[in-house]
Amino acid sequence: MPQCVDDLIYVIRPYWHPSHNRPSQGLGPLEEALGRALPTDLKAFLLWSGGGQGCFPEGYMQLWEPAAIVPLNQGYQVQRYLGPDVVGFGTDGGPTLLALDYRTGLSPTIAAVDLGDLDTSCMKEVAPDFSTLLRKYLSGDITNRNLFP
Repeated sequence: MPQCVDDLIYVIRPYWHPSHNRPSQGLGPLEEALGRALPTDLKAFLLWSGGGQGCFPEGYMQLWEPAAIVPLNQGYQVQRYLGPDVVGFGTDGGPTLLALDYRTGLSPTIAAVDLGDLDTSCMKEVAPDFSTLLRKYLSGDITNRNLFP
């Protein structure tokens, strides 16, 4: 299984449909608006894809375009219900939010939670980092049935 994000991007290409709105100014404005740095692997992926969606053998993932991350977090009231240390960045194409969980430190884990029940007690860690999340989707370890119970 590929280790670095560039190798993952190469492997994921057949499954991924990038956004047409790739960030022309990099991700500095997003990180400034969030008040924190994004993980390196997620940044590399967003710079390549601009968000988009992937249909994997057993699951689906939609990543929000970088320009939409702050407005969608506000619209879904993510920080109001989950706190300032949780940042949504996509969904499973349905009711499950994919989020960066910074509550444990500078290196966030990837968590899933139902958009209809935004409660930290209901959050489930699904991967230690974004690259592992992609590998789990590629291998079928994450499916639309087990991403969030």
